[in-house]
Amino acid sequence: MALAGGAPAQAALLVDARPGGWSDVCVACGSTGTTWGYALHTDRALTLTALGAWDSDSDGLGRAVEVGLWDAAGTLLASVGVDDASAWRAASAEAGGSWLLASIAALWLAPGDYRLGQVVTDQGPTWLLPAGVSTADGVQLTQSLTQWSGDSGLGLPEDPSAQLVLGPTAWAVPAPDGLALAGLALVLLWGGRLHRRRRVRAVPVGSGGTCRPVDGEHRSDRAPGLTPGPRSLPDLDLGLALGLCLGLGLCLSAGTARAACPGQTVPATEFVRFSSPDLASTPPALLTIQGKLSWPGSTDGVSRCAGTRKLPAVLILHGSSGVDSRGDYYQQALNAAGFVTLQIDMWEARGVGGLVSRPAAPILTYPDAFSALALLAARPEVDAQRIGVIGFSWGGVVSLGTSEATYAAMFGGGRRFAAHVAHYPVCYGANNTGIPAFQPNVRTGTQYRVPTGAPVLIQIGTLDDYDNGAAHCQNLAAQINAAYGPLMQVQTHAGAYHGWDRLMIPVDVPDPYGNEGSYLKGLSGMPMVRIRPDPAAAAAARVRAVAFFKDTLR
Repeated sequence: MALAGGAPAQAALLVDARPGGWSDVCVACGSTGTTWGYALHTDRALTLTALGAWDSDSDGLGRAVEVGLWDAAGTLLASVGVDDASAWRAASAEAGGSWLLASIAALWLAPGDYRLGQVVTDQGPTWLLPAGVSTADGVQLTQSLTQWSGDSGLGLPEDPSAQLVLGPTAWAVPAPDGLALAGLALVLLWGGRLHRRRRVRAVPVGSGGTCRPVDGEHRSDRAPGLTPGPRSLPDLDLGLALGLCLGLGLCLSAGTARAACPGQTVPATEFVRFSSPDLASTPPALLTIQGKLSWPGSTDGVSRCAGTRKLPAVLILHGSSGVDSRGDYYQQALNAAGFVTLQIDMWEARGVGGLVSRPAAPILTYPDAFSALALLAARPEVDAQRIGVIGFSWGGVVSLGTSEATYAAMFGGGRRFAAHVAHYPVCYGANNTGIPAFQPNVRTGTQYRVPTGAPVLIQIGTLDDYDNGAAHCQNLAAQINAAYGPLMQVQTHAGAYHGWDRLMIPVDVPDPYGNEGSYLKGLSGMPMVRIRPDPAAAAAARVRAVAFFKDTLR
């Protein structure tokens, strides 16, 4: 059922109520764990910069409301908690209420089908009369949906409902249409034939990005950055310059493609340094570790709206190959879900180029994780009690190891992570007394006896060449959970190899820790480990990891 359509083609609410189009009756108020929303279709490309919730009477939501967007396959593309302190308000065509919106990282949507939903709270959503729906240009609501997800928070709305609700929305910026490009094509045909006597170049003026022509006979200086390579565009004549400014609309896009901040803007990305003990030196010295600190809520990838709300954060730890595609892959999803992220480079400070020259054992980098934890906890915008860590392979070993009370006491300085995600963390090494290189366990970093109490998620492929499957991780989880309660979860990915979420070319690498340590036991030659990208497993693992952090760090 197509429900509506028809707002102007400009930055606007994705869904709104027309005057008199809603009924002030709360749907399922007092219940928790229900996500209400709708399926929608867009005929044109959109960029979303915020997600929002309806605020009846414009008197505040009372608590944070989770809002999410999914694609047609059910993959969560973005989610955010909308609250009174950090959200910004947008007016509605219906005077009886307004919208509170929380910024997300700019999300480009191709034409197609999507689902938008919000978790039920005591403040809504409210009844919406079908005749009162308005949507952004080219967008249609096609079905009202609901989903019961227990107490786990936001869930994919997929059950059809006869009750249309006014709950979630988004702030949408339509992509430029084809007329501008057609206009440019025409300009290119005739631009070179007009005003031959007057040469100009296009120069941006001011922060708004407007353009002006500059006189110059046979000028050699050119507008930079218009084409790649060592040579820039030739001098532009007046017709072509005006075509670029007016036909493409490039000069105006900077002012219209971002949602306005109600207050100050600050950088969305920072590059930081901090000190960490070098356990490999005698006496121990201090290393300078570098990292990339990324913040949620950026609408343009450069800046974000300053806020006073303390945010949860996640530390990202690379594998033996060093910083690679996995860091940004998870950073983008975590930022979109409202988490601050810190990616650190454990190799650069040590002059390590990869697997061959990596440190002798992961325990030598445990202090890096706890030093990064201290850095995050000291930031006034970060909630020191809601900091998690995710790591891959070597970083997965570190993430798992930092959830053991012995190492938290040795290196944490009284600080502990609140949640741990460890991807393919070579579980056979935990408490293994049969391999000389792992003894004594405490000094080699492989002891796992007493957990800190923080929840742990391990994700591993069934074809992993270090553990030769998932059994070692499953056995470790069973032992810990039997003694301390359900702290450790294991998510297996059928048919996935080691490093399935390293979405780069497949490689085979020699590693003495492969094949359950057969080389270290003197039972075989140097094992080869197959690193194989698996986009489907990577997408599933990312969704699982983000959901885990949202559940444990909320």
